[in-house]
Amino acid sequence: YNSPLQLGKTHNDMIQIKQKLNHLGYGNISVTTLFGSFTEQRIIKFQKDYNLPSSGIIDTETLNKINSVFNSAFQRNGRHSSVIDLKNKLNKIGFGGITVTGLYGSFTGRRVREFQQYYGLTATGKADLQTLNMLNDISSSPFQEGKHHEDTITLKSNLNRLGFGNITVTRLYGSFTVKKVKDFQKYYGLNVNGIADEPTLRKIDELISSPLQVGKQDNALIELKHKLNNLGYGNITVTTLFGSFTEKKVKDFQKDVGIPVSGIIDTITQSKINETFSTVFQQGGRHASVIDLKHGLNKIGFGKITITDLYGSFTKRQVTRFQETYGLQVTGQADIQTFEKLNSILSSPYQKGKRHNDMIELKTRLNGLGYGNISLTTLFGSFTEQQVKKFQRDNKLPVSGIIDNLTYDKIFQRLSITYTNYEVSLEQALETQMKQLQQTDKYRSHSAYVSAGYVEITEQAVIKGNGVRLRTAANFNDNISETVNSGTKITILEDVTGALYAGSTKWYKISYNNKTLYVHSSLANPNGLIAKTTANLNVRASESANGHIYGVLPKGTEVNIIKRGSNWHEISYETWRNPTKSDVEAYIDPNKNDEYQHLVLSASADVSANQLNNILIGKGILVGLGQAFIDGGKANSVNEVYLISHALLETGHGTSRLAKGIEVGKNKSGKLVLVTTSNRSSLTAIRTTYNMFGIGADDDDPTRLGAIRAYEEGWFTPEKAIIGGAKFIGERYIHNAYQQNTLYKMRWNPANPGYPQYATDIAWAVKQVTEIKKMYNALTNPFLHFDI
Repeated sequence: YNSPLQLGKTHNDMIQIKQKLNHLGYGNISVTTLFGSFTEQRIIKFQKDYNLPSSGIIDTETLNKINSVFNSAFQRNGRHSSVIDLKNKLNKIGFGGITVTGLYGSFTGRRVREFQQYYGLTATGKADLQTLNMLNDISSSPFQEGKHHEDTITLKSNLNRLGFGNITVTRLYGSFTVKKVKDFQKYYGLNVNGIADEPTLRKIDELISSPLQVGKQDNALIELKHKLNNLGYGNITVTTLFGSFTEKKVKDFQKDVGIPVSGIIDTITQSKINETFSTVFQQGGRHASVIDLKHGLNKIGFGKITITDLYGSFTKRQVTRFQETYGLQVTGQADIQTFEKLNSILSSPYQKGKRHNDMIELKTRLNGLGYGNISLTTLFGSFTEQQVKKFQRDNKLPVSGIIDNLTYDKIFQRLSITYTNYEVSLEQALETQMKQLQQTDKYRSHSAYVSAGYVEITEQAVIKGNGVRLRTAANFNDNISETVNSGTKITILEDVTGALYAGSTKWYKISYNNKTLYVHSSLANPNGLIAKTTANLNVRASESANGHIYGVLPKGTEVNIIKRGSNWHEISYETWRNPTKSDVEAYIDPNKNDEYQHLVLSASADVSANQLNNILIGKGILVGLGQAFIDGGKANSVNEVYLISHALLETGHGTSRLAKGIEVGKNKSGKLVLVTTSNRSSLTAIRTTYNMFGIGADDDDPTRLGAIRAYEEGWFTPEKAIIGGAKFIGERYIHNAYQQNTLYKMRWNPANPGYPQYATDIAWAVKQVTEIKKMYNALTNPFLHFDI
């Protein structure tokens, strides 16, 4: 009689008790902490139904019975009239096909598990209180057929905006609204039930707030606008702003490819743009915009292409020639960089019918070179075109009659090539280098072998693949504990059922790093083979004692066996391996590979800040800082393009914390510390610091150390960080005792072969060329000095 669970009293436990009674069919009890008269009436009915004393008080026996009935009803093989209501609701909201009886069978359990996975609940297949409450919330949602709600107006407006439209905007959620919601859910891979549930509303909000829509700005728009222009949705101004004209062109694209017409670039539209662009402009592609590409190539001297909308083998060959000529990545596929270069040539001010003040100087130069009698005016006329074509033929340039950057550079010959003799033969340098550590990733995908006689083999469960995530539960919710690579040893405790992946729900419960975790069965090999070396052991390129040696495994090293053999085992081996002598010779020979590895990095490119700013578009904090790179380069005799390349690498293209600015102040002891919300009030001399080259950012604490170094150097603006950092770059990399002022010298140091060298990768110098050359190709008439 003193129980808190009786008429007139309040207790927190009443919330769950009432919810369970409601789910068991004793329903419509108001879910509060108060034990009211209607609750008492429902308790008495429950007690009578289960032959308990009909006191109306929830004593221990009654409470246990409520829990027992609830727990047994909503799990496999449970049977209760309330299961009918559960099944009806699941069928209604898209987890259907369930035969409606009072039996909770295996198929019902499967549907419940799918429901739980979809809505982010613990996926057990058992309908616990949380599952049933969510099921009730969804099935009673105001966003379903026949209901009225003020927020339905916003929902309908948003669906119309997203291209699932022509819905009359009222408070009524009618059958046409249901159809449009189902269309939306199907399109975005959601559960198709016609109810605007939480995942549906969340997806709508995500799309409505997308940065890729009219009135907003985003760096990703640069590439997308380029692609739309080249696909024939053209003349979009290529900036980060999403304007009304861009919206119109996006709608045109969406309409043409048969996807919802919203004018917003959602993930599907973005994928469709990328997919269309990549498939159209390669061999076998067919699109109306291929016609414009062919016209352009024909016009600039890569011609004789038959004008159709098919991207055939000859078109691929001409695109390849174009890419080779202008120093682009050679694929034969017309990518964005290819189109940018093509369009820049086609829009050159130095072509027939155009006027430009520089034409007088260009004509004077051509006359002086013997391509003469050109009238010195600003007009590029037909005779000028004729003479330009003759000059291009004579100099083995693309014959277009347009003065592109190659023709311009040749006319003014802003090129200097010097040769330095170090009195060391190629063979001598090669012999010296072979005694140093040399590495290559050339053989990363090639098989590697060890002799079977020098390993002991044990069976061990291991991870398959790199970047595999070990989780705290057998599902793909945000539950990642560890990320490991191929060959990581694990202990499998048991098989469990979990989230569907790769056609299977089989997971392993494992022990790793003293933790109990889970991994999908497709990502682990329970029967892996681990080899432990019994001596220092050579890793070879073939199953032979004469095979090239990739490296040496010290005694006691454990490696994964991919394929077991009688005399040799194929093993999993690292990416970086020893090269052959001929591999090294192919890179150390200064007359092979790209000449940009010999670009003198202590000589200026001699271009304007405006030109540098063009190549800094979309590079975060570095945008518009071309003059700072020029000033830093001149003050320290460092090539400004090399400085930009170095800064892009160190700042993640202008997006790192060190680059964007970090506040540093002095504590009471005068020590420099990073500013936080909790310590700000106790610090003095707070300044925002910038570090564009990662100077002082040691690996143990790069952000703090890099910011403090910037404070000590006085780098309190992006410009000061660039100019000050250029001094460090010059002293450390360019103007050292060995004068390693080219990428080739940094890697091979012909002045003292073997030391110091900035990398062990034999292809390092050539790999560094790509970005620098790409930037030079984007400049107009830069000065080039190669020291070979």
